Amino acid sequence: MSRGWDDERAPELEERPAVGRASGAGEEPVARRPGSPDRSGGTQTPPPERDHDHRALIWRDRAIDLSASARDTLRTIGTFRTVAVTDLARAEYGGEVARLARDLRPLFRQGWVVRHTLPGRHGGRAPAVLTLTREGADVTRRYLAEADQTIHWGLVKPREQEHDVALYRMAQAESERIERAGGTVRRVILDAELKGAVATQRNAPDAPPDPEPIARTLHLRVVDGAVQIPDLRLEYETREGTIARVDLELATEHYKPSQVAAKAQAGFTIYAPASQTGRLSAALEERGIVAEILSL
Repeated sequence: MSRGWDDERAPELEERPAVGRASGAGEEPVARRPGSPDRSGGTQTPPPERDHDHRALIWRDRAIDLSASARDTLRTIGTFRTVAVTDLARAEYGGEVARLARDLRPLFRQGWVVRHTLPGRHGGRAPAVLTLTREGADVTRRYLAEADQTIHWGLVKPREQEHDVALYRMAQAESERIERAGGTVRRVILDAELKGAVATQRNAPDAPPDPEPIARTLHLRVVDGAVQIPDLRLEYETREGTIARVDLELATEHYKPSQVAAKAQAGFTIYAPASQTGRLSAALEERGIVAEILSL
């Protein structure tokens, strides 16, 4: 068993085999606390003094002492399923890797969080990622969650981890835009939840043959006969106190022009690596579609 971070400045963290399970389409609905949007969908780092706000969680007849930031970290990992260690340190801890390591130690020790290091696409190792275990999700559900947010656990589709890890960064970027407009993110919905909801309605005995009514009930659109499902949906409260939503898609180098066009026609906000924004924008212009490709 290897140990350590790719960044030699980072402290020692436990590493586990890159296998696991997740709640997927049948996932158990659990949540992060909406009062802490900056810890899962937002970008604001809580002040250091919050770390002194320790509170014991009673689990299996034991009192587990966790800092406020450690509790927030459980919510963040569970909300996005997979979060890169480096992204978590930079975005949620202001680059303070020692403070992140201190928070992760009891989570590793209790078996609530697992660190995975996967092979890189071009050899070597990809950045280490964190996921919850099933018990970690149970703890989050019982103590740290609201009822309308799904908490995910386990590592699924390891080959897609580069894409899935980037969803956390995309959500942060969009949350900054929402916060600048006076909004507050309240809920994060991954594509697996929306796919599951579409499948449930399609398989209902009285399901209509036309996908349009199903799409409308889920605030989705049909393009070329197919219900378009985003990578991620953020539900947020506006400055005026109303609930709104934005659907996000992370377009990569593997996206064909027709794919990104369908996502744009569905009204998604599209992010892409900086190296791909020009190509994807040109593909939309060729089809007469006016949509901005945001750089991630």
